[in-house]
Amino acid sequence: MADSDALGGDSAALGLPDGDRESGTFADAAGVNCKRSSDQGPTGTIVEFNIPTPASTPGRITSGVDGNLWFTKGDGFGHNQIGRLTREGVFTDFPIPTVDGAAGELHGITAGSDGNIWFTDNTSNQVGRITQTGASTFFRVPTFDSGLGQIIAGTDRNLWFIESTANKIGRLAPGGAFTEFAIPIPDSGVAGIAPGPDGNMWFTEFETGVIGRLTPDGIFEEFRISITGSAPVGPTSITAGPDGNLWVTDFYDRIRRISVQGAMSEIALSSGSRPSDIISGGDGNVWFTEYSSSKIARVTMAGAVTEFAVADRPAGLTVGPDCNLWFTERNANKIARFTP
Repeated sequence: MADSDALGGDSAALGLPDGDRESGTFADAAGVNCKRSSDQGPTGTIVEFNIPTPASTPGRITSGVDGNLWFTKGDGFGHNQIGRLTREGVFTDFPIPTVDGAAGELHGITAGSDGNIWFTDNTSNQVGRITQTGASTFFRVPTFDSGLGQIIAGTDRNLWFIESTANKIGRLAPGGAFTEFAIPIPDSGVAGIAPGPDGNMWFTEFETGVIGRLTPDGIFEEFRISITGSAPVGPTSITAGPDGNLWVTDFYDRIRRISVQGAMSEIALSSGSRPSDIISGGDGNVWFTEYSSSKIARVTMAGAVTEFAVADRPAGLTVGPDCNLWFTERNANKIARFTP
């Protein structure tokens, strides 16, 4: 692993604040405690908000400590913006500076306990921080052209992110220093990352069919997914579930569950579902998007799956401070709210 000072200024303390984890109550990525109430509206209700910027290609989305939703826009198509949406439907765009005139590829986004929003820009090879007023600061990743993707706040008050091209897991410390951890398996296709209930970081390797664990001290342990017959394997997103296990979307129409000891089980989905993002919904269930079949879905801890049709290709998914699910509709250029 390698350490390096960040470029672009100092960094405040990052991470997830403690929250109420009791049954029926949860803390979302921004640390907002939430319990479902009757004023959320009827279960299954979908409300869509049209993004004013045409063809903005919304991607990942997160819930901020300001009570708003924050999402990435552009993905290399020239918009190069972070978007903010209030629960009342008001959009604000925050332009992100380009590097040498190149449009940014804003991939990951998450909330830090410092009250700021953090994101990755693959084009500039930087982790960015944006305040609620739109002021941005950047921290250049030590490895050149690292292939930045998802970013998440860890329970250790650091930011963790994936470097798919460099085949590394990156960590940004509160003092502004980077640490990079080389994944033992070459060309792993690291895709998703999430803090686990055991205090470690868990990640997925799309190309190798592996779910990995990384301790804060930099020790890796990798668990290979058992292949049934000739079925392909492609783990993507990962989240900690309310049952103390990790839950994973598999591009090849599976949801996978793995215990912190490495025991695995799988749930088959409809052919062509192509599950994408996955989160713990706070209602005792896990929720995920089915990008190709234009659905969001709920899976109970007993493995029962319920699907809900949406307008168009859901991508990123988060729990809002209103206890609803919010997701991006990439092709339709919308942000949608779903009442679970």
